[in-house]
Amino acid sequence: MALELVRARAPVRICDLGGWSDTRVAGAGAVVSLCISQYAHVTVEISPRQALTILSLDDEGSVSIEELRRQQYQGVLDLARAALKRVGLHRGVRVLARTDVPPGAGLGASASLGVALVGALCAFIGPRALPGDVAELAHSVETEEMGFECGVQDHHASARGGANLLEVDYPRARVHSIPLSVAARCELESRLLLVHGRPAGISSDLHRIVFGGRPAPELKSLFEQLAECAVLGKEALLEGDVGAFGDAMNANWTLQRQLHPDVAPADFQELESAVCRAGAIAFKGNGAGGGGSATVLCGADNQHLVVRQIEALGVRWSPVRLDQSGLRVWRPRETGA
Repeated sequence: MALELVRARAPVRICDLGGWSDTRVAGAGAVVSLCISQYAHVTVEISPRQALTILSLDDEGSVSIEELRRQQYQGVLDLARAALKRVGLHRGVRVLARTDVPPGAGLGASASLGVALVGALCAFIGPRALPGDVAELAHSVETEEMGFECGVQDHHASARGGANLLEVDYPRARVHSIPLSVAARCELESRLLLVHGRPAGISSDLHRIVFGGRPAPELKSLFEQLAECAVLGKEALLEGDVGAFGDAMNANWTLQRQLHPDVAPADFQELESAVCRAGAIAFKGNGAGGGGSATVLCGADNQHLVVRQIEALGVRWSPVRLDQSGLRVWRPRETGA
């Protein structure tokens, strides 16, 4: 019997202004982020003759599951296990998953993987779900099935793609696409760099450290100020003012570092100082922080100098290409391919 085959991909995001205000503890907030052309990829095979198998193509790990409900969530394949349990597929499924970004990069790759997987599974079990529905289900997999602390922004950004403003009333979010002019898009792609630090820990752990380390009124004030940075970022993007967007990045990073010392480890602070000396005008750690990666905004004509400084430090970097598609789900013609 031929396999039924569905593939899906969902982008990761950078430069999440207002991050942390989309969490359970914040309650309400706003986030602006940019999705880039790096993706989580999922292939789902359905066959009555095979057991449930999940295969990670990133590290060649795999697991065959006879009874999903008995599994404890431990290890790199947990997310796929939890998603399969959530949608109710228990046998006859083979999942292959990989990401374009390294683990612990702070780019929301786990959320993107969840969005891609849920999107692919929904194509099997019924009509394709709307992006918002996929995002909410993927978020519930992490919070309700796996017990993680995580905000809602990554899932919605990945499902929608592009540049977005999220108005958050946790766990719900209203998503507004931010249209970028051709000039703004070209300017951002020519001046933004993605810089990789050492792998960050699990963002859920950092969330718990921050939530437990500051009095609630202080956290609330910081979350509100972070949400204001998202509004500033949105206005800058609408105006095509890349310099003002850089100001919003810097303001956000200043506030984000006040949440806890672990948000910006010493080596990350050294990297920030080095790229700014070379001509970068803005720097922001991606995601919750912890050192995984940062978005760097170069001056108008000095990207090459910033790149030289990054390479002199032995740090990996990549150019930024903005995604415009969000979640994509398709059935290849050749099921054996």
